[in-house]
Amino acid sequence: MFKYGKEDSCPHDRYLTFTEAASLLGSGNHTRIHKLVIKGDLPAYSIPLTKKLRVKKSELLSLFSAIKKKEEPIVVKDLINNAKFLSQQ
Repeated sequence: MFKYGKEDSCPHDRYLTFTEAASLLGSGNHTRIHKLVIKGDLPAYSIPLTKKLRVKKSELLSLFSAIKKKEEPIVVKDLINNAKFLSQQ
């Protein structure tokens, strides 16, 4: 069985709920992921037979690693503040 959140051990790309995505980044607050989606910095997907939108794990980690390469402390709220800057590059 695979682990979720910070200890996600799934080797394949998968669709995460906003809560799972926030947990993976170290913040249990799904509204921060929602803000990234609303701003257009992180794409969200509708999956059949579910009501909640999802984000791809690989896209979330790409956004996370792009900010990490800037050598700033990684805080989830920094994702929101810096995502627009990264999308313009």
